[in-house]
Amino acid sequence: MLRTLKQGCLTAGRSCGLFNLASSSHFRNSRLLVLGYHGVSLKDEHRWDPSLFLSADLFRGRMEALKRSACTVLTLEEGLGLTARGKLPDRAVVLTFDDGTYDFYKIVWPILREFGYPATLYLTTYYVELPYPVPREIWSYMLWRTNISRVNAREILGKDVIFDLTDKSGREEALREVVSFADSENMDGHHRNTLSAKLAQLLEIDFDAAAGFVSC
Repeated sequence: MLRTLKQGCLTAGRSCGLFNLASSSHFRNSRLLVLGYHGVSLKDEHRWDPSLFLSADLFRGRMEALKRSACTVLTLEEGLGLTARGKLPDRAVVLTFDDGTYDFYKIVWPILREFGYPATLYLTTYYVELPYPVPREIWSYMLWRTNISRVNAREILGKDVIFDLTDKSGREEALREVVSFADSENMDGHHRNTLSAKLAQLLEIDFDAAAGFVSC
């Protein structure tokens, strides 16, 4: 309901020309707009968790919108420096991306180069040295992605636990079980990745294909 209301307000504002007025206002042009992104889908990640991922088409559309609006896309260093000196150009924008997952290299970087836009990439240093899929995210994604509705997780948890994956609440409970098991075993990154591979096998998922989107 709230999301529908927000979309309705945005549509109404666009049709009335409020966006154009706001983008040209002194309030907007005296401030630096920082757009922070996490991930762009390699496949269907935006359907799994739209709070973390957006589709490649939507991301491209947003870059096109910046171009149509004649925004000045700056590096973070440039933006902060010009802000401090009170010399921001009109419609100043900075783009930032979290974690440095594979989708940045595969999807985001080519689009940025096409538009000539700089960006700041925050690398997760832990995964620079340990280039595995992020455990909790890959577990959640595989539990969502599998075509299996119910499965006994004894093979990975060492006890009879039935995962009911037919709805969101069941998938969330299954995820809690996997996370709790990994924590109780004090698993390091290597062992958690082994657990990820076992979970993929249990769920009949191609682990290498699934792992790409959360691999740093």
